[in-house]
Amino acid sequence: MALTLTIAGSPRAFLRESLQYENSVNGRDRLQVRLQGRLADFVPLDGHSVLLQDGATALFGGIIQRVGIAQEGDSELLTYDVEAEDYSGLFDRHLVARIYENQSAGAILRDLLAQDLAGEGLSDAGIDDGPTLARVVFDYVTATEAANELTERTGMAWWVTPAKVVQFHDRAALTGPAIGATNYVALRIVTHREDYRNRQLVRAGTDLTDARTESFVGDGTRRVFNLAFPVGTVPSLIEENRNGAGWVSKTIGIRGVETGKDWYWNKGLTEISQDSGGTILAAVDQLRVTYRGQFPIRILADDDTAIAARKTLEGGTGVYEAREDRPDLDDADLATDTAAALLARFARTGRRLECETLTAGYRAGQLVAVIVPRHDLMGEFLIEAVRGRDWLGQDQGGVATLLSTVTLVEGDPVVGWRMFYQKLLAAKRATTPRDNEVLVLVRSAQETVLLDDTSDASTGTPERRVEHARVEFGMVG
Repeated sequence: MALTLTIAGSPRAFLRESLQYENSVNGRDRLQVRLQGRLADFVPLDGHSVLLQDGATALFGGIIQRVGIAQEGDSELLTYDVEAEDYSGLFDRHLVARIYENQSAGAILRDLLAQDLAGEGLSDAGIDDGPTLARVVFDYVTATEAANELTERTGMAWWVTPAKVVQFHDRAALTGPAIGATNYVALRIVTHREDYRNRQLVRAGTDLTDARTESFVGDGTRRVFNLAFPVGTVPSLIEENRNGAGWVSKTIGIRGVETGKDWYWNKGLTEISQDSGGTILAAVDQLRVTYRGQFPIRILADDDTAIAARKTLEGGTGVYEAREDRPDLDDADLATDTAAALLARFARTGRRLECETLTAGYRAGQLVAVIVPRHDLMGEFLIEAVRGRDWLGQDQGGVATLLSTVTLVEGDPVVGWRMFYQKLLAAKRATTPRDNEVLVLVRSAQETVLLDDTSDASTGTPERRVEHARVEFGMVG
């Protein structure tokens, strides 16, 4: 099939073997192409729409971001170097300030399109619901940052197609055509130990303790009492026992946010503080707080078999340590699974593939079956990046076709990428981040004010008193 390029709604010729585009995991699709034309011909401008097709299949759709113009001497022939970015760049143009509670990630993304990107021509037809999020706060962030946060909290992936349809799907469901012995032009296999480790430390976020109760005695002075752990969620109970009269439940509010409560708290802090108008606890009074505290998640995992193998081969301890910071993981079981998955992937010699193919349909983030027995390639690989370019073939004749270079990395042969993403998604079916966040929305207001004024005039006797009247004179010649 032939490659066609459309700019600003009309087909445009481009120089042979000057066109290339790429997409990468968590990145944007980008296209570069070189055009030629005379001064009186069409001039590509930043903001023009771009569509690249292979026959009837759309490969790239987006907007020109930059145009470089070159001219040799006094020739009327101009060369244009065009760079374009896919339609997900539209998300950069808009800010989001909104709170969502108990809604699916897909419903939130659809609402962003309806409220914040209305008029951009984007469709929500490719959005799956995904997990339910208990609370999400967007505090004047770009729509891109909002969509990225939804993917981080759910493990799903989003992008925009050349037809401007927003996609939001479970990563484990994204697959591409299998790579076999007959559908590639060239194959390069790199064996490496770039990220090798056999001892993995995962520094995750924080998890919650079981409910615990701590008691304090007043001293007639202080209003602030410190708990053993930072508070992870709203305390379930705060009670006072005044002079042995029995425990009485008190009202609870967020410090700096709410007023008119007896006691206040903040997430991530140990302090429980009394309202300034409350009666200070005397030495005969008691305070009791029931809450769930935060504790940092630190997971250390070893692959004993891999350590022993490196020790035999190299001598010494055989230990290769690595640290992974994942503050987004707020569940100890998920952090443990992450450490195990990282060891499963990196505690062995890794393989990376670069496959040149004329087969279409590959996209970064897809899971692809690779079946090439002669190189002992039998398993599932994850596509890191796809780079496409127009190719004339070995004889440099005929019509240019698309040659794609697909970069893939090997997954765990036992658990695999699919299982890892399914565990990640299952662990995040419901999440409640940032309980005490507050969003202040700024709105402009218009008010109509009517002003009315009256004046009174009166005619009186002219002033004749000395030093009170103004006397003027004229000259007659």
